[in-house]
Amino acid sequence: MKKQNGLDAKKETTLSARRISKRRLEQLSASEDESAPEYVQAKSQKTSGKEEEAAAARRESLLDALKEEEEEAAAARRESLLVSLKEEEEEAAAARRESLLVSLKEEEEEEEEAAAARRESLVALKDEEEEEEEAAETCREMEMRIKHLEGENQQLRQLIVTELPGVLDTLKSTTAQLIALKNDGDRSSCGGVSCASASILSEEWSSSPYHASYSRPKQVELHPGTGVYLSVAQWTAAHQCRTASTFVRAVLVCLFDTETLIKSNFKGGASKRLTDGEKRVQLDRVKTSALAAATLEKFPGTSKGVISDAVNRKIAELKYRLKETSGTSVGS
Repeated sequence: MKKQNGLDAKKETTLSARRISKRRLEQLSASEDESAPEYVQAKSQKTSGKEEEAAAARRESLLDALKEEEEEAAAARRESLLVSLKEEEEEAAAARRESLLVSLKEEEEEEEEAAAARRESLVALKDEEEEEEEAAETCREMEMRIKHLEGENQQLRQLIVTELPGVLDTLKSTTAQLIALKNDGDRSSCGGVSCASASILSEEWSSSPYHASYSRPKQVELHPGTGVYLSVAQWTAAHQCRTASTFVRAVLVCLFDTETLIKSNFKGGASKRLTDGEKRVQLDRVKTSALAAATLEKFPGTSKGVISDAVNRKIAELKYRLKETSGTSVGS
């Protein structure tokens, strides 16, 4: 801007000098025409011609200088305009870039929020699937228990109907024999007869087929050398499980009763899953070791974390169901 003002001032000065020179030339010419005699006028024509040529040369020189100055001023204005346009374009581009960056950042934040929402939804779906799987496993366990109980009930009914009358007949005949022996003997021999009769009765009962019906059901050791046993029905039901987690859950309820489970966890101490702060008792290590060994035998490569997590999940499920049951009973 300062350069342009300087050029304008220089241009005005040059124009003023040219106007003054022209006026002086005109005044000189007029004065010479008016005052000079004819003989001097003729002589001065040559001089005036030279002066006109010099003036023309000066005018041409001044015009060239003015033209150059005008061109320089125009170039300066063009340069100034180009600089201004460039600055404006850079500012506009910077503003557009900033606006685009802000828009991109907002879109990224929205995408992150959407991704977080999707992750939460997936976690919720996974939890629901695990709960459904646990519910299905529980239903299968209950169905197997029901079938087992129905089988035991059928065996008991068959025992009562078919074998109990024979047992009663044996007891009646043995009692009659004891009474007869007692009536025939004296007091001194009565004790011996009674002992002998009792021994005979015991031997007959032990050798009778009815004794096997009342013996304890056959058991299977959970893992060799552990001394932890399951019934055949429990062992069969557990070995139908297809995953290590379901196997652990199925065997756990066979090894411990519900009251023990809800007061305990795998390692003891405060629960990491529940936030009540209550400290639990560690489950019997002999049984949990046997359970872990049996799980590794059936599902090689299973980690201890999977086993402990399955145990604690089952205990949490039992607690939740117990709480629901108690809440329902109170509400009713």
